[in-house]
Amino acid sequence: MPLPHHVSHLVRTAALLESRADRYADYLVEVLRPRGWTLALEQWGREEATHGASLRAWLAEHEAGFEFAACMERYAALPYHDAPHRGGPLRVIDGDDSSCGVYGSAQGELVARCVVEAMAAAYYQALAAAAVDVPSLHQLCRRHAADEARHFSLFARMLAAVRHDEGTRRGEALAVMLRRLAALNDAQIVYASYVAGGSRGAFDLRVEGRRYRAMVLRVFGRRQVRFVGTLLARVLTAPEPRRRALAFALA
Repeated sequence: MPLPHHVSHLVRTAALLESRADRYADYLVEVLRPRGWTLALEQWGREEATHGASLRAWLAEHEAGFEFAACMERYAALPYHDAPHRGGPLRVIDGDDSSCGVYGSAQGELVARCVVEAMAAAYYQALAAAAVDVPSLHQLCRRHAADEARHFSLFARMLAAVRHDEGTRRGEALAVMLRRLAALNDAQIVYASYVAGGSRGAFDLRVEGRRYRAMVLRVFGRRQVRFVGTLLARVLTAPEPRRRALAFALA
């Protein structure tokens, strides 16, 4: 059975987005290096890179008309918003230095990452459900959803470790959550959708953003909304744990 156009479009968009995930992994390794989590973050980056590779492989086999290399070249021309960064030297997060990093602190960075991983897990859950009649894609998206849920748990444990040292700053967490959710409409994601659709006219962020969000809403259901809400509630309300509970934090 042919894949619905909007599902195909979302898969193509995800392939482009995931194929630049290593840039964010490099960034997190640098800003969180004082925490001693380099190996865990590098492993996370490698796992994220496999998502892009597996989506590219699926598209090459099942949608030969999609010229990934040409689209990726166009997409890569857009400056990466979280690369080290905006013309200045990278500043490393260390303890409570709130002047550092894109989100201002280690807690902020980790809250933002939890938001992204929760949304990514739900995105792949939704694609898997929408592709139930295409078994190869259905199984691929289910595996990716499980990976993203596991990655959420990794960053949630890192966040718990930081909160153990610093206390839980819920006001900051809420502000970062809202900021990161708003960023789902930014050019980084929307331009990937624009390129994935083969568009050649002038890029209009508002127009393409509405088009992309409409496609996402066609596959998202109540299950995904509840799933994201549950995970984000955990991030917002979880207290700092006792030290004994952190013994396994990054195992």
